[in-house]
Amino acid sequence: MKINKNKKVIGIFFLSLFFILVANNSFAADCRSDEIKDAAGNCVCDVANGKTRLADGYCGIASLAQENAISVGVNEYDQTAGTAAQGQTLFGRTSQSTQPQTKQFKYTLLESFPGFFQAKSELTDLPTMILAIYKFGIWTIGIAGLFMLVVGGFMYMASAGNTSTASNARGIIWDALLGIVAALGAYLILYVINPDLTKLNISFTTVDVTETEGTPMGQAGICKPVATGDCSVANLSSTFGAKANEASSICNGESEGKAIPSGVDICADRNPASWGLFQINITAHPVGGFDCPSAFSGGTYTSKNHNCRVKTDPASQALYQNCVTAAKSASHNIAAAKSVFSSAKNSWRPWGANKKSNCNFR
Repeated sequence: MKINKNKKVIGIFFLSLFFILVANNSFAADCRSDEIKDAAGNCVCDVANGKTRLADGYCGIASLAQENAISVGVNEYDQTAGTAAQGQTLFGRTSQSTQPQTKQFKYTLLESFPGFFQAKSELTDLPTMILAIYKFGIWTIGIAGLFMLVVGGFMYMASAGNTSTASNARGIIWDALLGIVAALGAYLILYVINPDLTKLNISFTTVDVTETEGTPMGQAGICKPVATGDCSVANLSSTFGAKANEASSICNGESEGKAIPSGVDICADRNPASWGLFQINITAHPVGGFDCPSAFSGGTYTSKNHNCRVKTDPASQALYQNCVTAAKSASHNIAAAKSVFSSAKNSWRPWGANKKSNCNFR
């Protein structure tokens, strides 16, 4: 019985020590990661290294912040380096700058948080919420210990000479005292080691989460048929018949009527997977009579699988080049699009432009 009680005391002590250490040492910081302490102990920006207080309240180099805020155009894709130069287009498509949408922490409490927040309160500060949870836990330990002391004392007074009840009451009082002492002892040890470990100063560095689509498709995402060229309704009527108007819109949304490689569907070796007017995925479909998928390893390119690679043997390399040439040919590309359209039971769902360019055809 004594051994079990000693184990309980040791368990409570180390649990309390671990809880306070993690809550204080993991989250606590005298200054944010972007700040330093001056001689007076205040948190300031590192002026010596060129950092100043920016508009968002954090420290940084103003010139870098301005450079990061500039949206620039990009040049035609370099398959070897996988990069783009300033001022032109990516795969023939005009690069459009997008404004980052900053996501902020926002949570509505379903129930009240005793002593801190009311039900339906909207929290926008995560550190404040974590700090409230920690303080609530500390209060709970003290209140629970005091409550058990009262219960044990009441049981002892009401025992009326019953040795069994009195023994149980003493056990409750003893356990409550041990719990309180263990918690206070853990705090005292941390304070002796380093007083800063007992200070709660939670702060987080703001992180902007930017949501972006892939390379813009078509005329700023507008789905409409093309009047002239290979993607015109007149040119596609012989292949798609009554669906020529829709086919022209999809072609416009995919490539703006240009025989270009995709800026979005890129294999692991940086080779484009989709080509031409209708952006035919040559890792999945034959084009111009060539068995294009056999030129690749790693499986078919999909939104979840980017592992495709052109095989390194000469035959596969030559086949890939033949497939690219065929896919860039208007007649072969349109014929392949018709085959994909028919295989999908006369549906445009296989094409990303059907959704991204807001065509929403069947």
